Amino acid sequence: MLPQIANITKYYDEWVHKPVDRPLRLFGPWYLEMCTKTPWWVVPLFWIPVILGFALQEFQAKSHNVNDIVFLFGHILFGVLFWTLLEYALHRWVFHVKLTSESSPWLCTFHFMIHGLHHKKNPVGKVLVCGMKNVGKTALIEQLVYGNVNTETELHPTIEDIYVASVDTGRGGARETLRIYDTAGLQGEQAAQLPRHYLQFPDAFVLVYDPTDPRSLDMLADIKMDIDKHKEKKEVPVIVLANVRARSKKDTPPATPNPVESIMDRANNWCQRERIKHYTVNVMERPSLYEPFTVLCARLHPPQTKSTFPQLRQVMQNRQKSEV
Repeated sequence: MLPQIANITKYYDEWVHKPVDRPLRLFGPWYLEMCTKTPWWVVPLFWIPVILGFALQEFQAKSHNVNDIVFLFGHILFGVLFWTLLEYALHRWVFHVKLTSESSPWLCTFHFMIHGLHHKKNPVGKVLVCGMKNVGKTALIEQLVYGNVNTETELHPTIEDIYVASVDTGRGGARETLRIYDTAGLQGEQAAQLPRHYLQFPDAFVLVYDPTDPRSLDMLADIKMDIDKHKEKKEVPVIVLANVRARSKKDTPPATPNPVESIMDRANNWCQRERIKHYTVNVMERPSLYEPFTVLCARLHPPQTKSTFPQLRQVMQNRQKSEV
């Protein structure tokens, strides 16, 4: 695979962000391919004795002086902090550099070797669930994953939480994995203030609103605008869920009640303009939650029997024509 990266430079950024759940062979010769795989325990097995050996050597050399010992531990602390900042900088501005169709084939190949392979071979889809406060995001996820929500369930405001769901997409074979991120509900002036780090790491977004409250639908437009503005990938699936049982009986109704049908029509029209899927779900009916997340999971994990990158076939066809 590695020598072929130069042939898809124009579409590399799109291709590398479409993960596959299968082994990837980088080199043809077995003796080179053998060097690309290392068991996890080899790294600590090699480096821990090296670190302990050097640390012990320095400690023995400076054990007679308290100041030297303090200075030694200061160096260790500085090294930990410096490496943390360096690793973040490398990951943020080197590993996740934005490559374009004009990028050098050598640069794309180098990026694939140092980090792109991590994105290509990543079968876990990261899904962010967001929306206005009190639209039932946490109840929706709890019901989807555990099925333990009823009319008596008491849920507290969420700061942030992570769920892992195993999804059967109906294609047979192994189940796919979704990592679902629950976020704090937005309100007031936060309408367009979804934290920026939430906008960059997800592979997909689920926007939730309450069809009895038009404000929750209006907020989704701001969130969608932020997603389009800050997303690093060319294609990030977004779906919208109308939670028809978002509010409990003890919640106060919105100040200016609107007919649910009118709000749902607005939502459908907006979703059609934005070309995103709109689903009506009931948090108290768990089966109603299956379809949107199954469809979303299928988009994040396309079947391997079909091409997930038709541009590559086009490139090869054009090359064959030019050779003829």
